[in-house]
Amino acid sequence: MFGSILVGFHALSQPYFNKLIDKAYLYNSVLVTDTGFIAVGGGFVNAYRSLIITAFNHEGDSLWSKSAGMPPNASTARKILAADSGFYVSGVIKDTADVTPWDFYLAYFSPQGDSVWLKRYGKAKTMEFLEDAIITANGDVVMVGVNRTESGDRDAWYVVKTDAQGKLIWEKTLDGIENENGCRSIIETPEGDYVLVGEQEVAEKQYDIWVVKLNSDGDRLWDTTYGGEFTDFSPEINLAPDGHLGMAFDYLQSSKSESRAIRYIKMNRFTTEVMTDVAILDFNEGSVLTKPLYDEYGNVIIAGNFVVEFDLIGLVIKFNPATGNIIWSREYTRNSNLQHYIYDIQPASNDGFVFCGSGFPEDHMGGVIQGWITTIDCKGADSLTHYFPNESCEDYTSISESTIAIEDAVNLYPNPTNGSVSLRSSTIMQNVVVYSITGSLVHQQSISASKSAEVKLDKTLPNGIYLVEIKLQNGEKMRKKLSLMR
Repeated sequence: MFGSILVGFHALSQPYFNKLIDKAYLYNSVLVTDTGFIAVGGGFVNAYRSLIITAFNHEGDSLWSKSAGMPPNASTARKILAADSGFYVSGVIKDTADVTPWDFYLAYFSPQGDSVWLKRYGKAKTMEFLEDAIITANGDVVMVGVNRTESGDRDAWYVVKTDAQGKLIWEKTLDGIENENGCRSIIETPEGDYVLVGEQEVAEKQYDIWVVKLNSDGDRLWDTTYGGEFTDFSPEINLAPDGHLGMAFDYLQSSKSESRAIRYIKMNRFTTEVMTDVAILDFNEGSVLTKPLYDEYGNVIIAGNFVVEFDLIGLVIKFNPATGNIIWSREYTRNSNLQHYIYDIQPASNDGFVFCGSGFPEDHMGGVIQGWITTIDCKGADSLTHYFPNESCEDYTSISESTIAIEDAVNLYPNPTNGSVSLRSSTIMQNVVVYSITGSLVHQQSISASKSAEVKLDKTLPNGIYLVEIKLQNGEKMRKKLSLMR
């Protein structure tokens, strides 16, 4: 099964793996499967730019590798998405001639990486560069990115929605105030709307975060900008555990472009009110490159890279979103002669993660790009740069005393469950909300001020780890992990 979070990951015991692929590949996105991981990106096959798909087992050994996009097309992958009996890959594609614009594409592959179909999307006399894609609750696909005129003097947001077979439903172009605007990330809300984030040029070479909410037909419901005195850019979005909008992005602390920092805000998805606004980390160069993930306590995990002296290092950070306090941050490398990028991080199991990216030669010229894939545990430990065999996940959480005090107030069983769960509490409960491990809302219900409740999860939910949040009558909340195994 594709896209399910592995429940029994104990076979992958410490140490985890940290591997470079000895070929001219880069990996932009990774999918967790029952048998391991599938990473997609781009590379060169016979000196020709091609889409690359590689499957790995739990130990990081390559199971198979496929390429697509041989002449007359050149292509690269930006996103891999789970689908029934296979997977989708989305990215950009062009004809061989240099004058041919890039387009979005959506392709469907069998579980073994065999191409089933590929379809292109784009406007005439423009270039489209894909940044992100999602599968909606009803099985459609929405892709976002940049629409650029052939002259290169105007960038707008480009949004495409297709059905499960790749048939175009609608496409939209969203233009900003000035010339340079780019959509970077998208999520679906529990209501079935879409929230998109990116940059909008508000003055020459000055950018603010632009947040746009569309309904399922692509009509704009609202939009707002967020920005400081200097430029804000590269935002990534995901649903926070309370269902509102969690965004991580880079911002400049001064007029000097190398003076960057990471910021996290939470925005009300109905009113656009900024509910949380915290600075996380300063660095000279680098970027947040992944959507924020959330652990069972609501802490945030993001990944990217930053500069240490003259080296660009892969970076994963776990922090408290209410205070901005870092719980842990880890630097990852594999080869000291390469500049390391992390482009995607996904939850794996045992509260661990898998991330992928690439290693570039220091000058980005004259050397071989190498794909990079690494698994880490809940403490950020891998096999090469970090290892904490005598410490537990609880040593790296940010739990308040009140949360600990009520941890035993509610019992949840059976766990694992096949979809039906009983809640029993010594304290009156008010409601229960269930989230996926990536923060998507999958179930909510009122308990009518009772000490017991029954929860039945939707039959279409995939097996994996879910977070159950119970609100008590006294206003306190607690979270428990739930394993779904049908």
